Amino acid sequence: MRGENAPSVGGWPKLAIERVKDEIENTNDHDHDHDEKNGGGAAGDRIESTMSSVPATSSSLQNIEGSPTSQLRYLPDDVPMYVCAKCGAHLALQDELISKAFSGRDGKAYLFFSVLNARLGAKEDRQLLTGVHTVADLHCEGCGVNVGWTYLKAWESSQRYKEDKFIIERAACHKVNGWS
Repeated sequence: MRGENAPSVGGWPKLAIERVKDEIENTNDHDHDHDEKNGGGAAGDRIESTMSSVPATSSSLQNIEGSPTSQLRYLPDDVPMYVCAKCGAHLALQDELISKAFSGRDGKAYLFFSVLNARLGAKEDRQLLTGVHTVADLHCEGCGVNVGWTYLKAWESSQRYKEDKFIIERAACHKVNGWS
């Protein structure tokens, strides 16, 4: 789990950011060599489709009524992560996991600092086990299935730590270790 004082960039653990940067540089070097030998090409196309950008926060996620993003974002293969149980889209880094001790609509759920490849549903006030919260459902960008929700506002001061955090239902995701 990521601690309060762990170095991070835009919600991502610094180690994961460095891995992505290294992989991009290595891929660019390889593609540049390949392009010189083969007369050019679109080296960035493959990187864009295989590398992720900064994970979403509740303020940066797109509303579900808006136009969907053109393409899914992916994490490096060797990074432990949680993926959509239906389509396999990458949803969250294991390092972004805060707690496995939450309850979802249909059973156990996980609380995360950030997610990716998710769209927000409509904002609503919902009575949950710990009181009333303003939430928005999370839908997988790959298949549209509801995978959880984000806490936009907690009405009780003791629950404010959940604001701008994300719930993913355990039944809606699978853990992928990414070990080589």
